[in-house]
Amino acid sequence: MATTRANKATSLEEIKDLILSSEKKLSDKIDTINNNLQTAIDKINEEVRTVKGRLDQVETGVTFNQGGVEKVTEEVRRLQIDLAFDIGMLRREAILKDLHDRKVNLLFNGIPIAETSDTRENSEAVLKEFIVDKLNIPQERVEQMQFKTVHRIPRPRYNEHQAENTRPPTMIAAFTSMTDRNDIFYARKAVYGTAASIQIDMPVSMKKIRTVLNRKAYELRTNEDLYTRVRTKGIDLVLEVKKPTEPNTAWRRVSVVIPAELAQY
Repeated sequence: MATTRANKATSLEEIKDLILSSEKKLSDKIDTINNNLQTAIDKINEEVRTVKGRLDQVETGVTFNQGGVEKVTEEVRRLQIDLAFDIGMLRREAILKDLHDRKVNLLFNGIPIAETSDTRENSEAVLKEFIVDKLNIPQERVEQMQFKTVHRIPRPRYNEHQAENTRPPTMIAAFTSMTDRNDIFYARKAVYGTAASIQIDMPVSMKKIRTVLNRKAYELRTNEDLYTRVRTKGIDLVLEVKKPTEPNTAWRRVSVVIPAELAQY
């Protein structure tokens, strides 16, 4: 009986020791798992910090590059503006020089082509006859006038879709004397209201704008009974009007819309 109790006691001790041993192993295993988990968490946090640092660097770089691009873009835009201004000034200087070179010229519109058996018209003789007959300048004075050149300006050929221009081709005369040139120009009022007219010569770009202004001037004279004139100020052209009853001090400028392709000369 005593032996049986002793054996039971031993069995209980062994069971207790086994339980304690199992608890310790389980505890150690849990500790190991916790340590491994903490290590993994620390590693993940470190990687997160590393990635965040790299993202911050990238963001800083992008901000810097964006600022650099904006700066370069602004500089390019400024250079484009400066270049456009310089080109405009050069164009104006070229037109002004061309206008100066043409200052001895006058354009005569509406002078009929002489009826002659010769194959070529004597343009100078026709012009002098026009000056005497239409501008009332004495024959003796006109005979003394000299010209560098006098000729008709050829017209562009018309195609089948364009109406033929029946007006005589414009005549251009280059005077050797500015006095003669100015006297003829100031006498142009004698042909106002007729098919003939006298104009100063100017670069092609200015002639196109003058054509636009002349059309507007014709509308104003026809529809509103106004006096009109187109004046040259440097290389700029302006249309001015006044009522017939108003004094010469009443001339005023009229705004005219110029097509964009002509306004950039």
